[in-house]
Amino acid sequence: MPGQQFEYDERGSTFYYFLASFYAFVLLPLTYYFWPREKERERNSDVKRCRCEPCIQKEAARRSKEPYKNLKRKIIKGHLLVGWVGLICIIYKAVNIEIEGAEYDPYAILNLDSSATLAEIKKQYRKLSMEHHPDRGGDSKVFVAIAKAYQA
Repeated sequence: MPGQQFEYDERGSTFYYFLASFYAFVLLPLTYYFWPREKERERNSDVKRCRCEPCIQKEAARRSKEPYKNLKRKIIKGHLLVGWVGLICIIYKAVNIEIEGAEYDPYAILNLDSSATLAEIKKQYRKLSMEHHPDRGGDSKVFVAIAKAYQA
């Protein structure tokens, strides 16, 4: 469309919102899928198991064939915890981004009232440009801001 203007995110502040939403989109189903629930099933199934000696030995042999099951559960819990801490850090970073869309007020830069006349604006511009001129030991960024405010 002609005349349509785009605002680009030069500081990358919207990247954190995108990253947090994508991270949450991946982390929520993974947490639901990998959250260990097997102990609850084992507790409920204890009632249904036979308590005779051969059945108990058979169950012990089955459990000894899976020695890394508890380690695997701990590793999964650790990874999920690290993932959630990472998501919280990303959200914290996204929330604490400085607001960049502050209103541009040339009168505030020139230390003038908004009802100042053209003569007052010129006088204040000359005074501030003398103080902040880079050749006279002033700050060049402040001088550029003063010049832009005067032109506006």
